[in-house]
Amino acid sequence: MTSEKADYAFLSLKTSAFDLTDRGVAGRAVPAGADAFVYAERGVYRSTETVDLTALLRAVQGHALSVRPQPPVHPPPRPGPIRGGVDWGEFVGVKLFAWSGGFVLFLGIVFLVKYSF
Repeated sequence: MTSEKADYAFLSLKTSAFDLTDRGVAGRAVPAGADAFVYAERGVYRSTETVDLTALLRAVQGHALSVRPQPPVHPPPRPGPIRGGVDWGEFVGVKLFAWSGGFVLFLGIVFLVKYSF
């Protein structure tokens, strides 16, 4: 039932299901064991957020299987540093070498300018 003046509609659940097999839509095969449908509450998560999953589990006959909620097998990986650790000995050595090289170059230019004229 729909109405142009109202913004609601009713769908009758007593009628037979709409069959699309005559139009080439077959659906998926029935699983041999239990069938699970797992979904998240939303589609996008950041790497530090907790993902809450809901699962529906049913037998081949279609009735629900009752299971206790189980904790995950392993916790999700924690985000690590983007770059590896800094080797401070190498970093300070390179910086010290660069500064001393720049200082020697500066002294060379000073002596060249002072004693060349």
